[in-house]
Amino acid sequence: MFARQAADTPRVLIILGTRGVGKTSLVRSIVVEASAEGRRRIQVFSASDLAFQMAEAVRRGTCESIPDWFRRGDVVAIEELCDLRRRPATLEAIGRMIARWTVAGACVVGTAACSLQEITAFERRLPKPPTSHVVMLATPTRREMRLVVKSLANTNNLRIDARTVADIAAWCDGDIRRAVGAIRQLQFEARLRP
Repeated sequence: MFARQAADTPRVLIILGTRGVGKTSLVRSIVVEASAEGRRRIQVFSASDLAFQMAEAVRRGTCESIPDWFRRGDVVAIEELCDLRRRPATLEAIGRMIARWTVAGACVVGTAACSLQEITAFERRLPKPPTSHVVMLATPTRREMRLVVKSLANTNNLRIDARTVADIAAWCDGDIRRAVGAIRQLQFEARLRP
């Protein structure tokens, strides 16, 4: 995604969606792709950890170095921005830093399991489109979950019948993590059989 960026490719991607919809899996894919492309440095933070590190820099009197943490070729992933929704000043500071990092050439991807309105202090500090882009991942339908379950089973060389696929898809109720867990459980059970 961040490779060989065209001028109109976003440098900031914020992924919104309910818990379990696959935001973290998508970010992992982006990080793996960025690593394979030979990005200079890749850093993954929870929003809370990033806020803590920024506060520590302020406490140590080194806050002037924060804008220089990430530069051209770096990729920064920030998970669960919604954890800071009750701390608008912190969200605003992070948004300002992201804007500065992107000006320096870094690419940022973030996730939030809440609406954009709940993190508006953050969002209003981001660069404007097309430099930044916000996407909302919808909860998968049962049909889409069946496709996810089939794909996970095939990827893991696991043969399961259509009824099992449908049962798992219904049980998951749109939660990708549950589907991954169910496939792992079936793999484990398959290894136990003689």
